[in-house]
This record gives sequence, C-alpha cells and structure tokens, in this order.
Amino acid sequence: MPGSPNSETRENGLVIVSVLAALLALWIIAGYLPTRNIETPEFKLLARTESYEIRLYAPRILAEVEVTGGYATESRVERETLELLEAARKDHLAPAGKALAAQYNPPWTPPFMRRNEVMVEVR
Repeated sequence: MPGSPNSETRENGLVIVSVLAALLALWIIAGYLPTRNIETPEFKLLARTESYEIRLYAPRILAEVEVTGGYATESRVERETLELLEAARKDHLAPAGKALAAQYNPPWTPPFMRRNEVMVEVR
C-alpha cells in the first residue's frame, strides 16, 4: 500500500512492495493481463526486474468454479474438480489439461474470508 513502511512509490505512480518480492521467491503467482496493457510503461518496468519471470501464454478458455470460505485442501480441491468436470461435460466441453487450484489470499487470511478457485482448460 502506498505510504506503508514496506513500499516505495516511483515517479510514474507505480507502487512496489518489498514484501511482495520476498513472497515471489516462495510462490508461483499467476494472473491475467489484457493484451493492451503489455505495451504500457509500467509493464515494461516490471518486465525488466530480474527477481521474477513474466511469461506470456496464448489465450485459452477455462472453466472455473469459485470456492469460498475455507482452505483449499487436497480433498476439497479434488471434490470441486470432479463437480467442475461434470458441469463442463454437461455443457459439452472437454477438458484439455489438468485442473488447477488458485488461491488468492495470503496465509494469514481467516478461513471464512478465503477465496479460491478450481479451473481447467476446456475445448
């Protein structure tokens, strides 16, 4: 957050959080970025940082289900994956890869406030 002791604000308004750099060393963090944002000065600044790697992938279609209120345990992800695959089959969609679990919260977030997703690429 701007003004917090663990952040630095640059002239262009981009906020870099030093704590995030430590977390990037421990976790794989993925996200989606519209193509039009790739040519922005902020993205080019981030792309030059050597402490992490930015990979660009071709667009794909994902089926996903939001899993809120709890930890993404192995059994819960497995259960949600089976339900997601069944729903995709009912919509005549075929899985094109393994299911992925996405966890959006830091580890200290209370279980009732957690937001997770299970997703799988489909055709």
